[in-house]
Amino acid sequence: MHHGFVTVAAAVVACLAAAALASAEAGGRTVVNILDRAPLYSAPDGPLMAFGDTPLYERGSAWVVRRQGDWLGISTIERNRGKLAWIRRTPRRPLTTTRMLVVVDLSERRVHVQRGARALMSAPVTVGAPSSPSPIARTSVWKRIKVTPRSGFDRRSYGPVIVALRLWQDRPSPGNPDGGIMAFHGGGGFARGRALSGGCFRMRNADVLRLAYHMRAGTPVIIRP
Repeated sequence: MHHGFVTVAAAVVACLAAAALASAEAGGRTVVNILDRAPLYSAPDGPLMAFGDTPLYERGSAWVVRRQGDWLGISTIERNRGKLAWIRRTPRRPLTTTRMLVVVDLSERRVHVQRGARALMSAPVTVGAPSSPSPIARTSVWKRIKVTPRSGFDRRSYGPVIVALRLWQDRPSPGNPDGGIMAFHGGGGFARGRALSGGCFRMRNADVLRLAYHMRAGTPVIIRP
């Protein structure tokens, strides 16, 4: 009798936890729209970030992953090894909210897109190889790049469109020692359920077109184990 009560209680707790998580995932997330060149800091009230002697800046839209007073923590395309960069909130950096969310499940090797609690799409992805694993991160969409002869990208390698993220691959492949910006893309390298890429998420061309349709700059992206 006692064992049955404990089992039922555990199930109820698990259901409540799952419901709370679903509710949190369905809620709105804050996006900052950077209308100027925002200098990046390594921490609130910390030193400026720089590449060599060159200060680093960001602009565009980004998910605010953390907040501390007037400081906003964002993921950055700069080589920051997955750490957040911090910018000050100003009138030139207004805040909005979005209910869109992208979740990449590395163990499942799938990408899921949802608006609030509503699932919009789910598709398989090829993830990073063991020597160049896809980073675990909370980041956001940087921009969509249509692959054309003038884009500088090869359609056979990248497919019809690239969805670039505000995230640098900090464990690059031997053939690309400097790493590069993480992205979703199509092309000929897709292999269902495999870990073969240099870190980026390879998709079927039809799937990456569907993904790009839903994406806007600043859309939150969670990459989880």
